[in-house]
Amino acid sequence: MEDDPTTRRRRSSALHTADRWPITPFNRLFAPIYLLAVLALLYRHVTNLLVPATSSPSSFTTTLALLVADLVLAFMWATTQVFRMNPIRRREAVENLNDVVAEEGELPGVDVFICTADPYKEPPLGVVNTALSVMAYDYPRDRLAVYVSDDGGSALTLFAFVEAAKFAARWLPFCERNRVVERNPAVYFGSNRGHPVDGEVEEIKTMYESMKHKVEHVVEAGKVDDQFIDGPKEQEAFGKWSDKFTKHNHPTFIQVLLDSKNDKDVDGHVMPNLIYVSREKSSTSQHHFKAGALNVLLRVSATMTNQPIVLTLDCDMYSNDPATPRRAMCYLCDPKLGPENSAFVQFPQKYHGINENDIYAGEFQRLFQAMPMGADGLCGPHHVGTGCFFRRRAFFGSPSSPVAPEIPEVGPDHVVGGSVRSGSVLELAHRVAECGYENQTSWGSKIGYRYGSLVEDYYTGYRLHCEGWKSVFCCPQRPAFLGDAPISLADMLNQQKRWDIGLLEVAFSRFSTLTYGVRSSAGFLMGFGYCQNAFWPSWSIPVIVYSFLPQLALLNGLHIFPKATEPWFWLYPFLFLGAYAQDMLDFLLVGGTFQRWWSDQRIWLLRGLTCHLFAAVEYFLKYFLGIAAGFNVTSKVIDEEQSKRYDRGTFEFGVHSPMFVPPTAAALISLLALVQGLAAQAMSRGGGGWRDAPLLQLFVAGFGVVNGWPIYEAVGWRSDGGRMPLRVSAVMTNAPLVLTLDCDMFSTNPRTPLHVLCYYFSPPAAGRKYGFVQFPQRFRGVNKHDIYGDSPISFADVLIQQSRWSVGAFELSMSKKSPLFMGIRKLGWLMGLGYCHFSFWPIWSLPITTYAFLPQLALLNGVSVFPKVSDPWFLLYTFLFLGSYLQDMLEFTTVSNSTFRRWWNEQRIWTVRGLSCFLFGGFDFVLKSLGVSTKGFSLTSKVVDEEQRQRYEKGMFEFGVSSPIFLPMAMAALINLVSFGFGLGRVLTGGWWNVEGLVLQIVLSGFGVLNSVPIYEAMVVRRDPGKFPARGSFAAVVVSVVLCSLASVMFSF
Repeated sequence: MEDDPTTRRRRSSALHTADRWPITPFNRLFAPIYLLAVLALLYRHVTNLLVPATSSPSSFTTTLALLVADLVLAFMWATTQVFRMNPIRRREAVENLNDVVAEEGELPGVDVFICTADPYKEPPLGVVNTALSVMAYDYPRDRLAVYVSDDGGSALTLFAFVEAAKFAARWLPFCERNRVVERNPAVYFGSNRGHPVDGEVEEIKTMYESMKHKVEHVVEAGKVDDQFIDGPKEQEAFGKWSDKFTKHNHPTFIQVLLDSKNDKDVDGHVMPNLIYVSREKSSTSQHHFKAGALNVLLRVSATMTNQPIVLTLDCDMYSNDPATPRRAMCYLCDPKLGPENSAFVQFPQKYHGINENDIYAGEFQRLFQAMPMGADGLCGPHHVGTGCFFRRRAFFGSPSSPVAPEIPEVGPDHVVGGSVRSGSVLELAHRVAECGYENQTSWGSKIGYRYGSLVEDYYTGYRLHCEGWKSVFCCPQRPAFLGDAPISLADMLNQQKRWDIGLLEVAFSRFSTLTYGVRSSAGFLMGFGYCQNAFWPSWSIPVIVYSFLPQLALLNGLHIFPKATEPWFWLYPFLFLGAYAQDMLDFLLVGGTFQRWWSDQRIWLLRGLTCHLFAAVEYFLKYFLGIAAGFNVTSKVIDEEQSKRYDRGTFEFGVHSPMFVPPTAAALISLLALVQGLAAQAMSRGGGGWRDAPLLQLFVAGFGVVNGWPIYEAVGWRSDGGRMPLRVSAVMTNAPLVLTLDCDMFSTNPRTPLHVLCYYFSPPAAGRKYGFVQFPQRFRGVNKHDIYGDSPISFADVLIQQSRWSVGAFELSMSKKSPLFMGIRKLGWLMGLGYCHFSFWPIWSLPITTYAFLPQLALLNGVSVFPKVSDPWFLLYTFLFLGSYLQDMLEFTTVSNSTFRRWWNEQRIWTVRGLSCFLFGGFDFVLKSLGVSTKGFSLTSKVVDEEQRQRYEKGMFEFGVSSPIFLPMAMAALINLVSFGFGLGRVLTGGWWNVEGLVLQIVLSGFGVLNSVPIYEAMVVRRDPGKFPARGSFAAVVVSVVLCSLASVMFSF
């Protein structure tokens, strides 16, 4: 049968076109040439390692560092080529959309998700403007629903949207009648473009200013006053809020602000749905940050509107083109693209207010334009968090294997029967927003946004591609969305550090792009291309190496690159210029300028020395030591002075941040190296002149100087608030007479103040100035033998508390007021040295760790580290050990009037502290000084668990929780046990006379075994909840085996 005219017209009407990038042939030709150069460079490094020119360790280390750096560069270059092999530029034909979708009612409905989390970092008025811009889309309003997720659970945000719903009734018809393009009211009224000046415009502007004033007043006041609440419905809504609600603890709250079936605008037309959602939060439940909020919106929207298309937006990313949904439908409704496997249409992130040269590279031309165009020639672009139209079905399994949700009402095929305000609909919506709803379901693993990474957008898009879904990149000439880019360097680096940590979570997960991605349905190239982002932080390795190594070598007169007379010399300029020229060409072709490209490459270097480096350290601290950083919302609040400096192109340092230390050090070292290198060359006599000069090192140092210019300005001659800070000072206050008490330290003597006054007013005190009177700390409920030597009844609490003390002690000992310097000068030698005993407490970890491992490992390898029994020096060790221990026991039992058993437990805990809290406290202090650790102050729990109490009273050590602080002591216990058994075996088989050189080591191992009996019980014998965790035992065994193996290699030399 012949097709009818309508069918023929639909088939002939293309909804979009796709053109190949004109530079593709050059990229395909250049790639193998550049690859050969890379292989040649790696060959040179390997050759120099195997056949070094000199046998010095420094030469080997230098070559190895350069090899590692160039291997990373080669890997990252290879992942970049994926996006240069088949880039596509698409153009949509919105005018043809009606040829495919015959009637407006056939357009797919769209649920819009907008997420916010903090009314002070993300001002509600900005979120409202974003919502109004999408509510005013040139799209059927009954097919549009806007959901606002408020993860902060703030009445301030709800109030802003209550006011926005009223204003929308005038704003939407105004935009339609006047064909307004800028449908964000703040942008429309704030722009300098000529708008029609008439009564309606002034009236609407007045309404907007009134709304703005109310919202800003409420946010400033921190509460919604009764004067701003209009009518019983609003009274009922805000009456549900309680003073007990916090950002992390509040119930589910869903408020329908506009209902498309009932609410009309001033012209009598329907309004889009506007729904406020604040999911339930509890401090005892996992919430998965933004991914968790989006999954709640997926479920809530499914029960209320369940539109087939979902648009996700950041709260500051407003719509800049009212035709955007129709542009997206040119792809989602195109039968040629295969709707059955088309998951999403991604728009690029664009930003307004970026200064002329984009000094912080906030445009991300590569990430948001060049790479998506390249990926569009494969499976499609990555998901970048905002400006993305999803097919709802894509969140529920692969194209060929759908995954059914736990209840059909949250699935993509559910048909909503009632109004969004109906009781049954709201009841179900509240239920699916509860914090415990996802327990024992597939949400976050097989359904919805995927959990497991801070960059939920990248990870979710990656998983969808791995399941076989495709995506499309839509980059219209007029930006579809505009957002705010950070104008503070610290904000920019912290934001990207958070991204880096999330990317590493993907790179080292079981869904790693390097192992899982390349074997998935996405194909090898797409999976390998995903590695470009997943291993983003690895850029820090080559950047650090080339920012310091050539310069330090130049300062020491060492040549690490070929001379100009060597053929290998020309390989380096080709690799450098080839990579930089190709990158610049890519940048310019997507609409950038040379000056912006220069800023982009400078920021690339800066990231390698800051956020990439610190993110890698934080990631490994989080997963190996359990020191985790929280999720920080990037502030959208703009400081006026900062904004002025940013507009002038001035870098904003301002705040004290450890991330500024590496780039500042690199800039200064590059400057010194360049000056010294040029001076040395100028003063050189004879020889080969410039031909024998370290030209490549001079170039690298000079390149670092040029890129470090903003740092020299900030350090050297700037005096504004954005200059590089020298230090941060703190001010403390005191009172003339103050009693300080811990919250659990109650008084047992009502006459205590009188005892204090006896010291202040008695005659012996004449002429003396008492600063304080200290009473001893006494504890109740300590068990018979005081197994922990302290008050908490949980072993982990004891060690964490003393780890905190250790950090504080180190802070004092390493400060300018250290007892070792100022204390001795101000207080005298004896008192100053006495304070040193406490401030240097954590260094006990050095001898304890040494004597807990080194003699034992030597014993296992038959190596003697102490004198033989027949050696006179043997008696010295015996005297030192027995003398110190006996004196300590005598003091403990007489002065403290305690028992031998309690003294034994005290010395055992002293050893344990050296292997745990002292060691970790010192480590935390070093990390804190470098600005790496984000560990906060942890209160010691005063809550007593009854079962813990019973075990404590029985004298049983309480391990229970899995903590890295238990690992060293468990390792020491295992190694001491094995070495002691090995030593006894040597004695039994060969007699004491054959092992007299190992006697002290055997005794020391036995002493360690005796002290470790509670650990052996907890690891092997006990079955109660306070036993040593199986995961910790396994880790201790594995690490102990590795350590013994390394010791075997070390002692074999």
